[in-house]
Amino acid sequence: CFFTELWQRLAPDLSAAAQTWLLNEAAFRLRALGRLAEALEPMRTGVESAVAQADWQNAAIYYSNLSELQLSLGHIASAVADAECAVDYADRSDDTSWRVAFRTTLADAHHQQGEWEVARRSFAKAETMQAEHQPEYPLLYSLWGFRYSELLLAEAERAAWAGSATGDGSKACPQ
Repeated sequence: CFFTELWQRLAPDLSAAAQTWLLNEAAFRLRALGRLAEALEPMRTGVESAVAQADWQNAAIYYSNLSELQLSLGHIASAVADAECAVDYADRSDDTSWRVAFRTTLADAHHQQGEWEVARRSFAKAETMQAEHQPEYPLLYSLWGFRYSELLLAEAERAAWAGSATGDGSKACPQ
């Protein structure tokens, strides 16, 4: 009932901040429902609105969400570009937690793009920032730690798959 055009145009009597928030809420929920293609337009519009309002923290959050959505859709180059924007706006916001978190979003996008060394450096930078910000928790944890672990384990996983493709170790596997 807040939209005059579904997922694209909001009722004009809402404030700019309310419209931005509502667009991103709708997009986030569409994404959660698996309606990924439908989520793209309101998420992109919402993030552009946050930037226009110089709301750097929300712009960073929304760009990170957009990057994750782009990855889900298989738009890896767009995911990298959006994650770069998330890092830029997080740096402008001066919120250290988001600065760490969104560097892992960018690193994950680079990992998915096959840029493993760039991803490794980005994760290492995020972990250094994490250690400075929370010395009692010097390692990345939660989703951020999972993303880093996924990169660290990927090389061994690729080697294992390559070995099974060439027949190495197949004697140990039951037929």
